[in-house]
Amino acid sequence: LPISIPLTPGNFTAVFQSLYTIAPLLAGSINNDTTILPRTNFTLSITDSRLLQPLMLGGMLRESRTGAAAAIGGIFDLEALALATSSTVLKFPVVIQYSGLPSLSDRALYPFTCRMVPSYINQVGVIFDLFDHFYGITKQIQWKQPAVVSGANPYGISLGEEFIKRAGTRDFYVTTYQQFLGITNSNQNINVRDITPQILGLKDSKARVFVALLQTIDMQ
Repeated sequence: LPISIPLTPGNFTAVFQSLYTIAPLLAGSINNDTTILPRTNFTLSITDSRLLQPLMLGGMLRESRTGAAAAIGGIFDLEALALATSSTVLKFPVVIQYSGLPSLSDRALYPFTCRMVPSYINQVGVIFDLFDHFYGITKQIQWKQPAVVSGANPYGISLGEEFIKRAGTRDFYVTTYQQFLGITNSNQNINVRDITPQILGLKDSKARVFVALLQTIDMQ
C-alpha cells in the first residue's frame, strides 16, 4: 500500500510526521494478529509528497507498476482530485483519506476511488435545519434570508452551488453570494488578503445572517 503524506515542509508537518510513525506500527499489528485478515501481509511504501502534486502522482504511478494493491492519500481537496483522476486513468484503486468533495462520489468519473469521510454536501442540509430551528423560535424573517460567502476553491464552489440550489426548495432566499480567491491551492499558496469588495457586498445585502462556506485557512 503506497501512502502519500506531505512530511515536509509546512505548518502540518508535525501532524503528518505522526502518521508516518503510526502507519507502519498499525500495519505490523495487523500482520502479527492472525485473527485480523489472516494470510494477508501489509507492506507500506510511504512517499513524502511535500504538498507537490508531481511528487504525489509520481509515487502513485511508480507503485501502480510494482504490483501494489492500492494507493492511500488525498489530504487536501485538490490533491484528492488529482489522485482520483489518476486512479481512473491508471485503473488503480485509491483510498482518499480526508477530502469530502462531493464529486469524489461520482462512480462514473472515479470508479476506482474509495473515500473515508462523507461528502461535504451533508453540511448544507444541516445549515438549513439550523436556520429553520431559529426561525421557528424567533419568527424573524432574516433567518430565511441569509448571505453566503465562500472561497473560490473546490470546497467553497461545490457547497456554494449546492446551497443556492437547495435554498428555493427549502423556502429560503439568498440575498447575495460572495466569493474570494483566498488560498486556492496548497502547492502555490496563492493568497489574496484584500476581501474588502466581498465584505462590502455582504454588508450591502442587508442580511443579518451569514453563511461562511470556508475551510480553516480561508476562514482565518
